[in-house]
Amino acid sequence: MQYENEFKQINQFINKSKNILIVPHIDPDPDALGASLSLVHSLNSINKNCFIGLQQELISKYEDIIKDKSILTYPENNTTSYDLIITVDIGEKNRVGKYIHLLDSQIPSVNIDHHIDNDHFADINIVDLNSSSTSEIVYNLIKFCQFKMIKEIAVALYIGIVYDTGSFRYSLTTKNTHKAVSELLEYDINTNEIYEYLFENLTLGAVKLRNMVTSTLELYHDGKIAITSMRKDFLILCNAQESDTTSLVKIGSSIKGVEFSIHINEKSEDLVKVSLRSKGITNVNQIAKLFGGGGHEKASGFVFNKSYDELKNKLLLNVINKYPFELETISK
Repeated sequence: MQYENEFKQINQFINKSKNILIVPHIDPDPDALGASLSLVHSLNSINKNCFIGLQQELISKYEDIIKDKSILTYPENNTTSYDLIITVDIGEKNRVGKYIHLLDSQIPSVNIDHHIDNDHFADINIVDLNSSSTSEIVYNLIKFCQFKMIKEIAVALYIGIVYDTGSFRYSLTTKNTHKAVSELLEYDINTNEIYEYLFENLTLGAVKLRNMVTSTLELYHDGKIAITSMRKDFLILCNAQESDTTSLVKIGSSIKGVEFSIHINEKSEDLVKVSLRSKGITNVNQIAKLFGGGGHEKASGFVFNKSYDELKNKLLLNVINKYPFELETISK
């Protein structure tokens, strides 16, 4: 089994620990939440005192994934002395956020992830670039440690896997992914309900926001590159919430003939978040890394601490106009 030695070490850490903190990345998505929740249920079932450490309240779109809010903790009210920290779906140490001091302490740390740019910041690092999701890796860990599989764990893992595979459509969906899911489905999972919750649960504000963002669409190089933008006033204009923005990145990449897409999310006058998606040979992780970001070959992102107009100019001059790319010439 791949990562057998690492799984053994993690199991030893768990057995020696009483208080364990599971930390997903800032603004956790369903994969991070599913992996975290399944670990908490598994560890609490063997009499560990385990919590999920969040940076802030969950966005409303995903708050129902974790129904028992007593397993959540936050930096401002966290007084537990932990014996072990496990980070899930975090590629870089700084994304551990307000819990980063625990990585710098003497307690053991585990890093479970599948991002190509992971900087291996923990004592034990399981970074499986061929895994569909962090939830799939956690599934394998749970199986290795022989933790009892129950419906709550199966549902959490299924949510993470189905979300990060785009409902089993993305290229990292393998036969191992389907084998894992086939076992999870033995626990009477309502797959239709989960699909609707993750992918079709749109508010009226979300629909208006999608239409407004679609109106910003720009195509370059005979339709091979798409750019969409969400300006900082769009949420107010559409009476939408931040949680309504999660699928906007797919507007450009869903267009026939688009090879890769750029979605620009203007957060403030000097903060812009950029999401990159590729359907072809372009490795968007390489582009993101040049701007201080990262992710996967097909899906990456970065943060730009200047204005929307400055970012747009840089993208046009140093990315769009250099397609096919000479990436080494791009400077932040």
